[in-house]
Amino acid sequence: MITISWAIVSTNFLEKGVSYNTRLAMGYVTMILGFSMIYVGVKRFRDTENGGIITFGGAMKVASLITLVASTIYVVIWMIDYYFFYPNFGKEMLEATHAQLVAEGKTAAEIQQKMADMAKFMEMYKNPVVNALMTYTEIAPVGIVISLIVSLILKRRQAPVINA
Repeated sequence: MITISWAIVSTNFLEKGVSYNTRLAMGYVTMILGFSMIYVGVKRFRDTENGGIITFGGAMKVASLITLVASTIYVVIWMIDYYFFYPNFGKEMLEATHAQLVAEGKTAAEIQQKMADMAKFMEMYKNPVVNALMTYTEIAPVGIVISLIVSLILKRRQAPVINA
């Protein structure tokens, strides 16, 4: 929910002049915060469902399923937001990109080339399949990295010894 909330709120920041790079950084911070729940899910599975034992592979399976579900929810909500509530996203993204290139002092030729590339991308992005795939590539890699880290941290080959 953290990541989804940020995705929806950040689209409105584009209209308020918050830079793309700032929105991008905040987006990844919220993805990391949201995916921190992978730790909770894998730990709970290990401790309550699996007798306190989990291999790296087992932890990766649980973590990957959490990543897949969370990423799919993110993609579905973004697509609903994009197609029904934010129809000017492409136009506003092009305008923001142009303003950023000008602010960076790019030459007219560089700006023209980048804007042509962006226009082609935004046209492809209107296709729901491309949109979904691009959105998955935005969020899933973060979940995979966190899944790897969590799996390394939580793997346990033997049940903890309880001293009575």
